[in-house]
Amino acid sequence: MKATPIPSARTRARLKRNDALYRRFLELYEHRRLRLDDVTRRLAAEFFLTERTVLRILRQQPPTAPRQSPSHSSPGSHGGAE
Repeated sequence: MKATPIPSARTRARLKRNDALYRRFLELYEHRRLRLDDVTRRLAAEFFLTERTVLRILRQQPPTAPRQSPSHSSPGSHGGAE
């Protein structure tokens, strides 16, 4: 039986950062309904990353993040009473 390697402190810190970035993405994009380019720019500034790196991280959703497909609700079904 092969032992699983213990992730280094650097790897754990990177995974923690990616989880935080993904949670922040969900807050901005899904809840506050900002455009993707605005969210990408904001996350890049907040996490001191390039926009390209932010998009790469988002494509590789962290394993601890809930796996869900980004779905947009149809007009009129946003759950609010009007």
